[in-house]
Amino acid sequence: MQSNEDAVYDAIKDHFQCDKRRIRFMALLIIALLKLADSSLAQWSLAINQTTLRASRLKRLQRLM
Repeated sequence: MQSNEDAVYDAIKDHFQCDKRRIRFMALLIIALLKLADSSLAQWSLAINQTTLRASRLKRLQRLM
């Protein structure tokens, strides 16, 4: 069975012409936003299911915003 992140990635990958890692992160961010009721970047970085450090995820979110 396909994970939520993979399903979202497959759905959006054809709509963006950028690096695969950025599209993967965007898919993870969409899933994280659906899990949260709070809109703090720090909370988003906790909700993103990725093996990178929390501080790295937070920096990536800050650059994105």
